[in-house]
Amino acid sequence: MALATDRSADTANSAASTSPTASTPTAEEAFVADVLDTPGLTSTISEQSMIDLGWGACDVMAFQAYSREDFVAEFGTTKFGPEVAAVMIDAAHRNLCPQYEFPLVSSAAPVNAGDTSTSGTSGPATSASDGTYEVGVDVEEGRYKTTGPEPGARSCYQARLSDDTGDSSSIIANDLSDGPTSVTVKAGEFIKFNGGCTWTKQD
Repeated sequence: MALATDRSADTANSAASTSPTASTPTAEEAFVADVLDTPGLTSTISEQSMIDLGWGACDVMAFQAYSREDFVAEFGTTKFGPEVAAVMIDAAHRNLCPQYEFPLVSSAAPVNAGDTSTSGTSGPATSASDGTYEVGVDVEEGRYKTTGPEPGARSCYQARLSDDTGDSSSIIANDLSDGPTSVTVKAGEFIKFNGGCTWTKQD
């Protein structure tokens, strides 16, 4: 199992700035220590990159659409693999965002890119719901708007992505809203929707 973090530079900088008086570690420091204390795990990514991944995991947890098992399975498709994914998700949950709870069952089933509400028509669609889509191929570029989630449903989540690898580093920008909102996407990007909301292109 490998994540691999080069702690030498971070440790040196930390040592140089740390006062002799012991202090309570920050949530981010506790998260990094939690991950690196895992038996058998080694790392070569920077601590800041690890922290960014942890907060990215928290962004997904805030949506509360995935059970822990499904989140680990999805994160596990990235270069880190399922074992490291589980370590990262659990450490982030314990240290960075313990206020979130995993639902027992995911609220939305995965949808393949290209499965839109206007399936069956030729060319990119102008309306879409849950799924990950390539802009210019699966959906047209432009501004998409949703009126918000259906009554009793969760918030609307959208993320503009540089690729469809599933890696949190591919997130260009994302947002979670419980009311009307919009997002503008460009050809060559990918857009991910979740929450059961319908997004329609605006003229």
